[in-house]
Amino acid sequence: MNDTITIRATKKSLSTAVKALFAGYKKHAKYSDAYKLSLSVATPGLVTARVLGGEYSFEAETEGTGSFSVSYRWFRLFVKDCKMKQICMAVNGGSLCLNNTATIKVEYTTADINVPLSLFYTPGEITRVDWPNINEQIIDYWGLKPQIEEAENRIKDVINTVYIKLADYLPPNSTESKIKEKIREIIAGKSMC
Repeated sequence: MNDTITIRATKKSLSTAVKALFAGYKKHAKYSDAYKLSLSVATPGLVTARVLGGEYSFEAETEGTGSFSVSYRWFRLFVKDCKMKQICMAVNGGSLCLNNTATIKVEYTTADINVPLSLFYTPGEITRVDWPNINEQIIDYWGLKPQIEEAENRIKDVINTVYIKLADYLPPNSTESKIKEKIREIIAGKSMC
């Protein structure tokens, strides 16, 4: 497997891509340390910048194919502070070298990086994803583990709260576990009210 990509893009193109995808970063600011920006090359001369649920494509000089993800916040600051009009990115395995000066660790893959989440995804949307059928490498690629764990905890808290509020109105033969499971099914979209 050839795990190298080289991208030579203008600062203006990268700034535009970062700005175009800022809404997702802003919505998920709580996870700013883990929020990722992906840059992908599938077609020579075309780079696709992605965040979960959003993408922006632009032209650039490219060599190789694949995708790498980097901290959105870090990359945004790098592009903003870069004084050069042309930015050269060279990925070799798990390292990204920018303008032959800064080197950082990245997640690199040639696998499909799509995850079925919208740009403004919610904890409910996260819990509706069939995570066992998503490659663990892609979960790591997007830095999703903390968000998945928190979404599960928030849903559990909501289910407990709803059950407590409903408890006085439930028939005597209903059980707590069955009611909570029914609420979880409704949130998961597996059952209708």
